[in-house]
Amino acid sequence: MNTKILIILILPLLSLHLYAQDMQTNTDHLTGEIRVATFDDENRLIRPDNVDEWVLLGVSVGHGYPKEGEEAGFTLDNPGKMQVIQMEPGAYNFFKENKYYANGTMISLAFYETLEDPEPEIDGLAQGELATFEIHLLHKEKYPDDRAFFVYRGDEDLTAKIEPQENRCVQCHMAEGDFDGTFSQFYPAVRDILSERKD
Repeated sequence: MNTKILIILILPLLSLHLYAQDMQTNTDHLTGEIRVATFDDENRLIRPDNVDEWVLLGVSVGHGYPKEGEEAGFTLDNPGKMQVIQMEPGAYNFFKENKYYANGTMISLAFYETLEDPEPEIDGLAQGELATFEIHLLHKEKYPDDRAFFVYRGDEDLTAKIEPQENRCVQCHMAEGDFDGTFSQFYPAVRDILSERKD
């Protein structure tokens, strides 16, 4: 058989095999479950090492609850943290296609300090060092209230245990999140996708 013809016949089969393998390891399209989150022997969530490749959902500055004993109120002298929200790419692709979150969806929230004395010193705020990083893991069959939160301190922690379900993160998300316990109202990419829903 001609080598070129053989290659033409094999390449689609190889692509199909790799695609099926990817679906099997990362996404179960029959159950709508993303299988990316990994845990250690003590059921602590292992910090994903490719968050720099995740999809940006939104950014906010100083938007959050004040710490206990602090007064609320954003000022340039006290701007609070910069918050960067991202979604794991496989979960984002599923969401974009289906208009709902798959079980196993991971959304990250990174809190950055505002950079002091930036050079050049021009108007506005610049992103400084990472202060806190957390994962919001959605799974309707695994967790009470369909979600769990895992908090990491800066770049130090490589694993995180689940936060208590009664913590204020869960309560606030359930009470104030516009879509399925997430603050979709603050995420332009999510808002755009949800605007296409028929219901």
